Amino acid sequence: MDNNKIVEVFDKLSPIVADMVGGPVYLVKVSGPRWSYVAGHIPSDLPFVEPQKVLLFDDWAVLYYPEAARKVLPEQVRQMFLDVREDENDARRDP
Repeated sequence: MDNNKIVEVFDKLSPIVADMVGGPVYLVKVSGPRWSYVAGHIPSDLPFVEPQKVLLFDDWAVLYYPEAARKVLPEQVRQMFLDVREDENDARRDP
């Protein structure tokens, strides 16, 4: 999946994920130990919780800050992105 497509999928899914987790969601580019912000709404105040890191592909990840009462597993978030990717691949194969 190319960079523009990853950002497009993130833009589509990030509001859904933000509602699920009750906090901000960010798309980041991974380059070794460095995780660099790419997309996502930046609130004026970040929650006082540890961010959850979800590696999507070798060089892309999602970072989110869940509300304390919400238990959303990183694998659930990862699977949402992978499902969209599979759906788009299937759509390209079907005429």
